[in-house]
Amino acid sequence: MSIPVTFLRAVLFITGLFAPATIPVFAQAPEFPFDVQLVEPLGFRVQPGISDVFVLPNRNYLQPPARVTVLGATGPLWQTGTFCNVQYSGKQGFIRCDAQDLMTVVDTSSPEPVVAGQQCTPSMESGPFYTPKEPPTPGRNAFGVRFCDGEHDCIDFCAKHCTLCTNKWKETASGNDGATSCPTAPTTGEGLVPEAATDPIHSLDYIEVPANERAGADAAAGLTRLNEHIAQSPAWRSAGYSVRVVNCYRPPLEEIEKICNLILKGTHVLNKYPNDPRKKEQFSGHLNPPRNKGLTWPGANPHSAGQACDLVVLDRNGRPWFDSAAGPGTERHSPEQRTALQMLDEAVTASGGRRLRYEAWHYEWGNSTAGSRCTHPQCDREHWPPCGNPNC
Repeated sequence: MSIPVTFLRAVLFITGLFAPATIPVFAQAPEFPFDVQLVEPLGFRVQPGISDVFVLPNRNYLQPPARVTVLGATGPLWQTGTFCNVQYSGKQGFIRCDAQDLMTVVDTSSPEPVVAGQQCTPSMESGPFYTPKEPPTPGRNAFGVRFCDGEHDCIDFCAKHCTLCTNKWKETASGNDGATSCPTAPTTGEGLVPEAATDPIHSLDYIEVPANERAGADAAAGLTRLNEHIAQSPAWRSAGYSVRVVNCYRPPLEEIEKICNLILKGTHVLNKYPNDPRKKEQFSGHLNPPRNKGLTWPGANPHSAGQACDLVVLDRNGRPWFDSAAGPGTERHSPEQRTALQMLDEAVTASGGRRLRYEAWHYEWGNSTAGSRCTHPQCDREHWPPCGNPNC
């Protein structure tokens, strides 16, 4: 027996009239763009959907109370199946916006919420946790210049060159929420490639590249060779797989501000609450981004040097097999996922590249001597599954 659609609509309408008003209803949908503050953790993905690749390395979900700017939507707001195109920490991607209780619209006519303190601190103030000292002498790492090395050195570096405006502090996770700027930070030196010295890269036959993406000469040439290898591979053609570039080149200042944002927030809170064990547990990890966030100390890194790209394998339907981590314990894992990563490892190795052993998507080309890298078949034999952070 079938039920008329008009009857179902009438039932839903009447039910809505008498349902408890537990979720605030907007008088009208906000006009784009508008800001929202998350109430629930939401996946931040490159394309709309719940199975696409995540935008931020080592950061799958945006945690409340993260604040994002909504630029548009794939359908009516707060309705099933709708995803919103949002900007967060300088990156664009998609989150679910199919229910009103996932987020709250921020009234931008009122002052921004203050999370800690009320002012900008161009120089980190002395306190129980930190006493300002002269910044360290620059050194070298595997990719070029290194401005600091270790927690104490890098607190001094960030305190010297950066300003933390706590009244702009929106959340405490990886990335720069706009609270930190580093106007005097050095952005030149070995391994710090200026954006003008990089090249725009575009999609190839078997490699999908997002708009406005750039890469250094090493990574751009590596992608070309990778595309040629895939084109000649019967295994890739039979599987119907392709590759998506998540990102390649990252400007040096953007990288420094992202790292110092974490370091200065952690220092500020531990200075202000030296005897609070909960604050210590929450913010101590900010002081060591390489160990706890999968980032690097301020200075050259493979992305700023133009040698690295984050890549994922797409199945024949255009869905990614993995993000930065793969295998058991991740969102999706299967023998097919392992095979997809093996194929990408083999193809990149054949094109002269190598993978970061603990990330499933970080690949490099060039002549660096950095450790923790692997090539095919070592990557699969010794480093499966990659867990997404250097401590596994």
